[in-house]
Amino acid sequence: MPAANKATGSTILVGPDQDDARALLFGAGSPRTLPMKVIVCGLGRTGTASMQAALGILGIPAYHSFNLWQDSLANIRLWDRAFDAKYNTSQGAMMLSRNGFDAILGSYSAVVDVPGAFFGAELAALYPDAKVVILNRDPEAWFASCQATFTQRAQPLRQALLRLVTWWDPRVRALAANLDKKQAEVWRFEWHDEDAREKALAFFEGYYGECRARIAPGRRIEFTVQDGWAPLCEFLGVEVPSVVGEDGVRREVPFPRTNESASFAQTRQKFAGPILQQAKWDWLTRIGLVAAVGQAVFISRRVWLPVVMRVVQTGTAVLGGGSGAAFGRLK
Repeated sequence: MPAANKATGSTILVGPDQDDARALLFGAGSPRTLPMKVIVCGLGRTGTASMQAALGILGIPAYHSFNLWQDSLANIRLWDRAFDAKYNTSQGAMMLSRNGFDAILGSYSAVVDVPGAFFGAELAALYPDAKVVILNRDPEAWFASCQATFTQRAQPLRQALLRLVTWWDPRVRALAANLDKKQAEVWRFEWHDEDAREKALAFFEGYYGECRARIAPGRRIEFTVQDGWAPLCEFLGVEVPSVVGEDGVRREVPFPRTNESASFAQTRQKFAGPILQQAKWDWLTRIGLVAAVGQAVFISRRVWLPVVMRVVQTGTAVLGGGSGAAFGRLK
């Protein structure tokens, strides 16, 4: 069924009968190697990293924003198209594609965290056999966590330096543009704005309201990471994971709690660090190349330029003398 785009008033086609039209927009996509089983509708800082870890323990690999940092240039551009389709009011009517999402998510059985979470309702329509988890958190606690982790990252000077350092890498430039697009088209505010709390909580309420309105209650479960394994495993139809200890007693595996606010910087460094390290070497390589060329030019001017000048002067003198003699003979 086509879904109305509230931002533009246009129509986003998400039904399975639209594959041919979507293929024209997004390309054929890559073959899906794993079935899509779980779609997690939950904004960042609601426990998405813990959910990714929990699904992994259950044998359900999930795409997270961490994976976006390591994704290909082509996939980053597909996310850009998805943002434009849903949020960019200047683009007019566009279509979200199952082929396009398969190209990004084909090797995963679940999607959790942004950017995928922004398209939770669309993904639920595209993958009707997948189960949906509405990942909740107290709105005030969510905003406080966002303030603690996103404000520094969103500082304009920090962003400008990041773009300067990564300028040579087209994939990282596209990733930075993708983050800008998310900020400008989806959030539509900065986390350090004076009215950030009011805007963030309004967005939070609107996001979850859209997911609940567009996804049938029978397909979804309301869940928080504090609920633990029991309700999640019952909903997914799997056993609660357990392990036999050294004493021979089988015990329930603890539900993972990862990427807390206190460890967010370490987690970010784990994924962003290699990118920045490569960017540093790119800059050093190019600076070294410029320095080598400059040194070569300097040496050329000190060594070869005097030699060339002497040759030119000698040649000029010889030609000048010969011309005078010839002129004398003509007289």
